[in-house]
Amino acid sequence: MALISIVLPTFNGREYIRECIDSCLNQTFKNLELIVVVDGSTDDTEEILSTCTDQRLVVIKTENQGQAEAMNTGFEMARGKYWSWTSDDNIYMPDAFEVMADYLDANPQEVAVSTDGLVIDGAGRIINYEEFAWQCFLYRAEAAKKTGPHRRQARIIEDLDFFIRLRHYAGPVGRISRPYIKYRHHDKMTSRKKIRERPLVSVMLNFEYYTEG
Repeated sequence: MALISIVLPTFNGREYIRECIDSCLNQTFKNLELIVVVDGSTDDTEEILSTCTDQRLVVIKTENQGQAEAMNTGFEMARGKYWSWTSDDNIYMPDAFEVMADYLDANPQEVAVSTDGLVIDGAGRIINYEEFAWQCFLYRAEAAKKTGPHRRQARIIEDLDFFIRLRHYAGPVGRISRPYIKYRHHDKMTSRKKIRERPLVSVMLNFEYYTEG
């Protein structure tokens, strides 16, 4: 059974992080490591993490460097054949990583897979359904090395930026058309403050990578 490495960067994410961690560690797929990068948090995130005794949890503490650099720090420690990353307010369905790992095992021509997702509010109420939810995905470690590190300049759309480059440099991405994640839209989201910028930045990044050469 291949090892899965999940990187979780967090900055002052105490409100939801334990629920996210539990959803990762309680997967039906057991051969995984969860690498949490505490990116200069000033709340009690570290205290919450200290209550988790699961040996698959790895905690790295850094000065505040931003999400992209925090993810790069986490992946420097990753040992898995398959990689993923998540946010501290996401909740995975119990079999999410088993389903995605099985998909990649069965489809060697594809470098990554994403599933659909359920959008929830701060109270956990479902408010939308999203196809191809980039918040729930798994990709091959060797594909990540072809794609390159996460980029600071992508800021509010690190997920889209990475997958645009992944598809461009590494290969095709598959989809599982069932929801395997609940991800929150709430007032404390970093991206919410600049949500109107997201479509524009996405277009710019698509243009950058699909007009090369």
